[in-house]
Amino acid sequence: MKKALFILLVALLLGCSVLVFAQQQQKDVYVKSVPIVKILSHRLGYKVYYLKQNMDLASFYAPVEWFVGTAGKGKIVWGRKPEYPYFTIVWEDGEFLYIKLYLFENMDHDSWGVFKAADSQVRDVFDIEAPKLEF
Repeated sequence: MKKALFILLVALLLGCSVLVFAQQQQKDVYVKSVPIVKILSHRLGYKVYYLKQNMDLASFYAPVEWFVGTAGKGKIVWGRKPEYPYFTIVWEDGEFLYIKLYLFENMDHDSWGVFKAADSQVRDVFDIEAPKLEF
């Protein structure tokens, strides 16, 4: 009986210390969803036009590298749901972490366009670590 009580006490202490450690390691995560007005595709990435909170139009650039592989900074979700197109963006402790673009799978949709510029003209705008957003 004493041995079982001792084992239970040790397990309880270990469980509490794991919970305390997990609480200390929590990150400040912020997620925002924003409607997309238009998305222009380019060989180097996407230019995304979106609505700010005051209903003004703003844009940001998203390099194609963000959406390649599983370790990228982004993901494209293709579909045709009524709420498309929009994006969600995630910050962790104030730093850009991840972006998801929810886009119409049919590129003939009105939300799609082509970003007509030579690579040399736009290379710098796609050479970024995080999107520059205004809300």
